Amino acid sequence: MNSKRKQSYPINIGTSTLLVVFLILCMFTFAAISLTTARKDYKDAKNSAERNKEYYTAANYAEMKLNELNQAAEHETDVSFAIAINDSQALDVILKWNQNDKKYDILSWTTVNTAEWKGSDSSQLIIPNS
Repeated sequence: MNSKRKQSYPINIGTSTLLVVFLILCMFTFAAISLTTARKDYKDAKNSAERNKEYYTAANYAEMKLNELNQAAEHETDVSFAIAINDSQALDVILKWNQNDKKYDILSWTTVNTAEWKGSDSSQLIIPNS
């Protein structure tokens, strides 16, 4: 009689089910993270496009004003003006008359903050006692 039997250790149905459930949970987690990231990226891109549109609208007005000043009969030595970009920023332009070229040269073309920044105090910091 053959007392030696080949012992095999089959994979139980429970192990494979747990593995499939784990893989499905991982896929749902990665899908949720991807969706959250995509929404944030979309919101950031939309805000960036709006800021760029506001800036270039103000820059176009500044270019038109520069063109009007160059075509005007009276020329001053220095001219400065500001064009509002939005509620909290403005485009600040400083020009100087160039006698040789008979036009204004741009000395400064900068974006400046016109509103005070107000930070959020929602973060609670833990400061250890010394």
